Amino acid sequence: MVDQRVSEHAKIIVDYSCEVKKGDYVVISTNGVETLPLIKEIAGEIGRKGAHYGVTLQENSINRSYLINAEEETLSILPRQMKAMYEGLDVFIQINGTSNTRELSDVPPSKLKANAKSATELFPIILSKRWNVTLHPTPALAQETRKSYESY
Repeated sequence: MVDQRVSEHAKIIVDYSCEVKKGDYVVISTNGVETLPLIKEIAGEIGRKGAHYGVTLQENSINRSYLINAEEETLSILPRQMKAMYEGLDVFIQINGTSNTRELSDVPPSKLKANAKSATELFPIILSKRWNVTLHPTPALAQETRKSYESY
């Protein structure tokens, strides 16, 4: 059974925040598998609208593996397929909700900076689209607030 709050959250994102309509190309990006219940509900809402969707998983443990092993020169270049994907979409939805808020803590700051800098060329593209960034509750985020998951 789906948590009604998750269903309502999905409807707000699709109907109000992003105004998804028939024929739209929507990309849902997430940094954690804990967000899958919300992604599932958003995908259903997108389907009811007659729009198209795709999901990208930028899970922090995967990102950590890449960042630790890649050279800074590589990290400083935005992959062309990422730029093409963002240019081709109508709606961008980012859902944050990780299982470990400290996953990237041992990545050298210079590598994090190089990677972040390469992504800045996406910002004008995203801001020219309909977009939404939201947070999905996870046990890790509850711990950060020193609360139980239930009370978070």
